[in-house]
Amino acid sequence: MSYKSVLTEGELRGKCMPLNTQEYCVKPNVYVTQGVKDYLKEKKIVLKYEDTAQGTSVDTTWKMEHSKMEHSKKEQPYKAMKVEPFHLENGYKYIDYETGQGYKEKPENMTHLRGNKLIKKSSSGIKFRGYIDYFKGQILHVQFIAEKNGYDGVVVMLEDVSLLVDKILSAEVKDITMEPWELCGMEPEKLRRISHNIKDFYGIEHPIPHYKMGETTILLNSLRTIARRCELYAVEALEDRQDIILALNRMSSCIYIIFCEVIAKKVR
Repeated sequence: MSYKSVLTEGELRGKCMPLNTQEYCVKPNVYVTQGVKDYLKEKKIVLKYEDTAQGTSVDTTWKMEHSKMEHSKKEQPYKAMKVEPFHLENGYKYIDYETGQGYKEKPENMTHLRGNKLIKKSSSGIKFRGYIDYFKGQILHVQFIAEKNGYDGVVVMLEDVSLLVDKILSAEVKDITMEPWELCGMEPEKLRRISHNIKDFYGIEHPIPHYKMGETTILLNSLRTIARRCELYAVEALEDRQDIILALNRMSSCIYIIFCEVIAKKVR
């Protein structure tokens, strides 16, 4: 099974189900966290998965308890980045974005801003891109470790974070506004609400990180701090890009929620 989204306990609680609810149905490609399963079990609500072929729901309660994600077992094809060609301007292959000076060869202290426009690598915008790149690499590292430690739910949720990082970088490079987005099925306002009210949603106080929390949990906390630093870089370099700053802010909130879910033993 290749999962497309994640259903967390916080999201489920936010749905405010009627008191007489007897069953809850999800699509087969939705990863259901252990916190959701425990919550439904506590409320005596049967978890069912839709049979998309028949258009009905099938009682497969807790069937995913010990399943592993298909993508974690098989080698995945690599995605290739598309490089857009650019044309000469006044006989020059590259143009300095700030001064308009032309270059036939790219100076080593400069890099592409957009197309054939170059900018110094020391500029705040390029520093932001570099740190976003680092952030992406660390997400992949945490996913790798989480999968080894059996936290498939963490891997799925971080994949959502990873995809949003791609959208942020794409929007910045292309100088376009980001489209509306969600992380793990949660919109920006819900991410803020849950991250600020952890006890209400997960029954634990805001946890203080500790070295005995376990490898995956510690790495999630580190990843959260990287997301926060990315936001600071964005504020410095892209002050007018409130869409990107918002996405990075809520991204750190989302990672904090995942961190708390692991501590509360609500996700594996």
